Amino acid sequence: MYLSVARNYAIDGLNFDRVRYPDLPLPAWPADNAWGYNPVALDRFQAATGRVDRPLPNDPQWSQWRRDQVTNIVRKVYVEAHAIKPYLRISADTITYGDGPQSYGGDWTQTRPYRETLQDWRGWMEEGILDTNIPMNYKREHCTATGPGCFGDQRAWYTNWNEFAKDNQYARSTTIGAAIYLNTVDGSVIQVRKALAPSTAGNNGIGWVGYSYRTPDCRTNSSCNPPLPY
Repeated sequence: MYLSVARNYAIDGLNFDRVRYPDLPLPAWPADNAWGYNPVALDRFQAATGRVDRPLPNDPQWSQWRRDQVTNIVRKVYVEAHAIKPYLRISADTITYGDGPQSYGGDWTQTRPYRETLQDWRGWMEEGILDTNIPMNYKREHCTATGPGCFGDQRAWYTNWNEFAKDNQYARSTTIGAAIYLNTVDGSVIQVRKALAPSTAGNNGIGWVGYSYRTPDCRTNSSCNPPLPY
């Protein structure tokens, strides 16, 4: 599908969304991805590894094999789309659940995106199979502790993921995605400024992306003033 668009339309780039495994953890496996047990996947995993068992969700080899399947899709689209139109920019909306690697001693492989969604976007940047990373850093600026309407210090999480994304661009680019719908206007302005500021190490992203509108325009409301002619 991606390559068909690249081949048949005058486009400037392609963007991945939800390029990961389903991210609804099962109660028995809250920190690991328990999806992907269809017969074809299991057959291919066993053929690739020589194993004959049904691996558990937290099995390191099984987790890495599934993670590699996601990476293979990104790599294939990147290489083949660039062969069709070398100027295309390939980007992806990537996951930033919970806190950044800073809370795991700097270990990216312990983060929720890597473990729960099997999405290795840091690895994609290092390999050079993404031109622009768009971390979906959807956090509430007003939440600094768990309480009514809040879970965790999301203000700190937002900062930590911004820092990590900007410091792991590998000569590619990052633009920070923020959730306008989760914040007040003042909170959104603060997050925009944080997104545009350099990291502590002095690395800059290339911009900011705001997801959703705080107030829908009149085309999504029941009335317009003046009324639209259609």
